[in-house]
Amino acid sequence: MDQAQGLRNLIRATRRRIMQNGGALESGGIQGEPAVQTAAKPRLVAVTSGKGGVGKSNISVNVALRLAQLGYRTCLWDVDLGLGNVDILLGLSPEFDLSDVVFGNRTMAEIVVEGPAGLKIIPAGSGWYQLAELSQWRLKRLIDDLAFMEENSDFIIVDTGAGVGRGVIQFALAAPEIVLVTTPEPTALTDAYSLLKVIHGVNQGAHVHLVVNQVANGAEAEAVHRNMNEAAGRFLRREISFLAWLPRDDAVSDAVRRQTPFVILHPRSAVSRAVDGMARRLAGHPQPVDKPSGLGTTLQKMVALLRRR
Repeated sequence: MDQAQGLRNLIRATRRRIMQNGGALESGGIQGEPAVQTAAKPRLVAVTSGKGGVGKSNISVNVALRLAQLGYRTCLWDVDLGLGNVDILLGLSPEFDLSDVVFGNRTMAEIVVEGPAGLKIIPAGSGWYQLAELSQWRLKRLIDDLAFMEENSDFIIVDTGAGVGRGVIQFALAAPEIVLVTTPEPTALTDAYSLLKVIHGVNQGAHVHLVVNQVANGAEAEAVHRNMNEAAGRFLRREISFLAWLPRDDAVSDAVRRQTPFVILHPRSAVSRAVDGMARRLAGHPQPVDKPSGLGTTLQKMVALLRRR
């Protein structure tokens, strides 16, 4: 038996042992690594916010990276068209970005950049005002090109633009799962609820997770969720789940300055531990749908939205 075959047998035996232990193997990481099973279909999760400056992109980058560290095949797609900064937060300088796809110079597969822990990044590019006002057929082309990731991903995390502009509506609101990021400030809460109303009007079947960022403690975050959930139940007849809260932490600003995700630069910080919990809860949360919902179905919904709009 050659060494490669022996390694394959060892991997299979390890996986069996993990499953026998209930799906957890305490072997490292922030709180131990979970058993990772390759998904039949990737989960597409859009991360969005009602206004800018609430930490949406930072959360997208760090939770996607943490999922990759946990062993999930993860793709981070920056669709903040014209103002993308995911590559900056990761300290990357991609040669190509979505503008090359839009203008027909490259395919989506050719612009993918590999980041830490095997994380795949699709950079949006910045400074291209044309990207913020794409025609319908160009948007459809971007969506169609994403299909190549279906066989190579467990998670596709979509970092959208903020607000209710075209980029948010046409990319994020067709996703089966949406992470809505807010802070406790009144303006952020008002804009988050406004976006929730838009989500409800366009994509009632989406499962919306709430993440409250930059809070003093869990009680403050729970109060934010309780108030928003009560308003959603009363006026929209829907619920939003509470996914996570993230504390104010100097590790975040330090990581931004040094262009290194805080889960790498400060893995033991309070905010990194919070993101670890967020990633684990997200990974353990089944996608609540009533019909098949692979990436192909999600893409079809996006295209349908494009046609209606």
